[in-house]
Amino acid sequence: MDSAILTKMLSNIATPSILCGILFIVISLPLLRGSIPMNRFYGFRISKAFTSNANGDAINKYGAKALIFLSIVMIASGVLLLFLGLPSTLAGLIPLVIFTAAAIFQTIHFARQLKNSNAENPVEP
Repeated sequence: MDSAILTKMLSNIATPSILCGILFIVISLPLLRGSIPMNRFYGFRISKAFTSNANGDAINKYGAKALIFLSIVMIASGVLLLFLGLPSTLAGLIPLVIFTAAAIFQTIHFARQLKNSNAENPVEP
């Protein structure tokens, strides 16, 4: 890789969108597979996720799908921003903030639609 391109990439503010997008995908994969049991540290920590294991699994899987999809979009927009001359360094943080917030809000909306259940099978909308 050309050192000028690497230097530009590392000094560009769009790089956090790319790196965070990759990190979010890596973090989301175990949640998507359902290999993380309900806990207070890892996963989508929404109160309805703690009402049953089934709700926790459904919320984490839905949230992981949303986060993976929006992280791919975040990475693509970050790559695009690398090649655009940004007038402001804050403009590069826009994809990171917008797509992360969108994934969180989608997951909260999904969780609110789940029926309150202590059963092992959640009633999805």
